[in-house]
Amino acid sequence: MRHLLATGAIGTPYMGLYHSLGAGNPIFITPWRHRSERGGFILDMAVHFTHMIRYQLGDFAEVYADARMVEQDRQKTAAMSMDYDYYKKRLVAMPECVPLQSEI
Repeated sequence: MRHLLATGAIGTPYMGLYHSLGAGNPIFITPWRHRSERGGFILDMAVHFTHMIRYQLGDFAEVYADARMVEQDRQKTAAMSMDYDYYKKRLVAMPECVPLQSEI
């Protein structure tokens, strides 16, 4: 996309949208991502999403966001999505349930 914009092949973008939804209530990798005093998931991951959008489209003129808490807690999963010993050990020590304190 960046190349197409830079060469003028697809014109000038006037709006970009990023939308994300996820099902269920699993703990996302580590419990701290669900705690407001640690910045929560938005602070943790949004910086990466924003970087990729800016890389492709350039700087923003205006931003609108809407974040909501649907589930009130997160549950420990049976296995980690990443098959590394580091994360497997963290899973063993992880609590069964984490109250959700920040938007995800």
